[in-house]
Amino acid sequence: MAYAMMSPSKEAPPCPWQAAARQWPDRTAFALASGGAMTWAELDEQIQRAQQAIASIESHVLGYVVSNTERDAIMLAASLREGRELMLFGHRLPEAKLQKQCDEHQATWIPPLPTPTIAVNHSSDIAEYPLTGATCIQTSGSTGVARWIRHSAIAHLNSARAAVRRLDLSHEDRWSWCLPSNHVGGLSILWRNALIGATTQVVPQGVVLSDWLSERADSEAPTVVSLVPTQLKDLLALGTVPPASLHSVIVGGAALSHDLLSRALASGWPIRTTYGMTETASMVTLSEVWSNVDQPMHVGKPLDHAELCSRSGRIHIKSVAIGDQLADPDGWMPTSDRGAKNEKGQWVIGGRLDRVIISGGENLDPVRIESAIRGLADIEDVRVLGIPDARYGQRPVAFVESAEPIPPRTWFTQALSTVLAPYEVPDLFLRMPRTDPGEAKPSASRLTALALTHQDVSGDQKGDN
Repeated sequence: MAYAMMSPSKEAPPCPWQAAARQWPDRTAFALASGGAMTWAELDEQIQRAQQAIASIESHVLGYVVSNTERDAIMLAASLREGRELMLFGHRLPEAKLQKQCDEHQATWIPPLPTPTIAVNHSSDIAEYPLTGATCIQTSGSTGVARWIRHSAIAHLNSARAAVRRLDLSHEDRWSWCLPSNHVGGLSILWRNALIGATTQVVPQGVVLSDWLSERADSEAPTVVSLVPTQLKDLLALGTVPPASLHSVIVGGAALSHDLLSRALASGWPIRTTYGMTETASMVTLSEVWSNVDQPMHVGKPLDHAELCSRSGRIHIKSVAIGDQLADPDGWMPTSDRGAKNEKGQWVIGGRLDRVIISGGENLDPVRIESAIRGLADIEDVRVLGIPDARYGQRPVAFVESAEPIPPRTWFTQALSTVLAPYEVPDLFLRMPRTDPGEAKPSASRLTALALTHQDVSGDQKGDN
């Protein structure tokens, strides 16, 4: 099957969910958390019903809290068919912050919509449903300021086509859905599977991934899974045996260490490393399945839809999947990452050029965290930095200045609960040390060393102050 790329255009593409319902009406679109299944025809029927409900909403911009269930695909497709811009929020976001974001963007926050009864027809002679809407996904840029990235359906489809081709996927594949769909890594799975009629496997919330994988029969086990390094580390720690059906484990969202890769390969996991970001609608490079670790770490070669170059050590990307208004007139977008191409054409990523703390695949903005802490009573100043963490890669630590004793972390967690997500709250709150002679403020290296003395070897904190 050919997967031709689309050039950026104002012309709306046809809906891949509608196409899948016509081509594979009785095949399984979703393996549900309940243990049941939803066919492509049944999914398209739910999308059409959700369209009717969305059509009655006046707002052009909609805010939606993802659930990582079939409902996300229904809301995504229905919103784009109705020409709306869909802002995707994580379920851990405090409600007050969610409402504030919606108000700032004149968006209507919508709950999971009812599905009114309407006549549904899947025959090939009914009207096409072009995707005239767009998605909006939040990220943190090099300035440390959170921003919303807008992608047309064409951008998402270009990214999906390139991934499907590189992975050599078909409608026989089953993709275990382990990444949140308010991030492109999770959202892109829905687009890829719709293109080829593959099955999206819903992992029930609260279920340990290792247990879920172990319980799958051979005919129900995934063939593909996307993970962040933290998830892979947890699977290895629990001694999880990879299913025999699994041909690709795509690891991204944060740097994969050489040690973790080595242990994963030794345990039989078919690891493929990748590099991408919200701005590019998911991955722009992908490696082949790693067979050994006798070479430096890399993230593979560019996918068909992307070109990469390094300018003064900074990675620039040209792609038909880049978000709106992010590229220069020549089509190139600068990133916040260092990197270079090796002699085999594989890309080696050298780390961030900005202050963003990457923790368990989440991009944490130190500037925003500092602002929230400064707003608390008796806090005179604060500085947040990321320190190495055995489980999450990095975790934030806050050094605060106050005339009063520093409260315990439990106090800060409660005080910040309405403005920060739980994973954004620093692990440690320490008193800012006095400056050394000749320095205007304590150096980052000095603060990092001090923070590390308050952790044990497992990364757990020894105390709040």
